[in-house]
Amino acid sequence: MTIMALDHGDKRIGVAVTDPSDSIALGLPTIETDDSEGEVDKIVEIVLQRGVTQIVVGLPRHMDGGEGQRARKARGFVKRLRREMPDVEYVFVDERMTSARAKRALTAEKARANVRKDNVDKMAAQFILKRFLTRDNVEPDEQTGRNV
Repeated sequence: MTIMALDHGDKRIGVAVTDPSDSIALGLPTIETDDSEGEVDKIVEIVLQRGVTQIVVGLPRHMDGGEGQRARKARGFVKRLRREMPDVEYVFVDERMTSARAKRALTAEKARANVRKDNVDKMAAQFILKRFLTRDNVEPDEQTGRNV
């Protein structure tokens, strides 16, 4: 069983998947967003290639735990994914501070600015997947109500 994590942003989608033992989050190339079905098609392709059975999506929350426009966009994105892949299980994970954490980690590694920009979303998706694997801040699936 392979698990995928997505960090859905305005410009890019960070993607990470588990290794065969479900213990390591492996970053994949980011997907450019364009609000068309093209980004969904790319995710469907990865799901089919890698045998993904579960998709973890970062849910942007305010520091007080509330949801705003970015959270509504993430939920809308999952609805689009669900139409194309109804058999996949979807789980939201609180993604607060994952992008900031990724930026700090890349800065600490002294990565060049263009490398940091290209890797922030991928690393944020890895952090989201790691958070899920440790079952930290996981929200139940909207359709089934199950918490994994």
